Amino acid sequence: MTNRQSDSAYADRVVREALVAAIGGLDADRVAQAVSDIVDAVAKQAAVLKAAINAPGDYEKIARAMAHAMKTSDGLYRLVEFASGRPDSRPEKATDWLRGLTDEQLRTVQHWVEENTRTVEKAAEEMPRG
Repeated sequence: MTNRQSDSAYADRVVREALVAAIGGLDADRVAQAVSDIVDAVAKQAAVLKAAINAPGDYEKIARAMAHAMKTSDGLYRLVEFASGRPDSRPEKATDWLRGLTDEQLRTVQHWVEENTRTVEKAAEEMPRG
């Protein structure tokens, strides 16, 4: 007879391992914890700046540390989004790669987009309506 608790733990472990594999080996929980820790650190740094208990020369050091922490958390977030297959949320970066294409390559990409649109529309028409 199996123990429900051990079955549940096994199922949780299998699901977790599958999720880690699906996003390229990144552990989403660890990344989320790292981002949370960075946010906490930035909040503490902001409180120090607000209290202004340091010498003015320290303000720049604290501000730089805050900027580095925020850049790190942004990078981690974007890495998880990329590994999950989602596009970059920055509009200027989402299409930036198109500038490097030749006219012929751009026409090829446009052709792919048109083909994909037709495929999606056809699939939508063939879906049973309920």
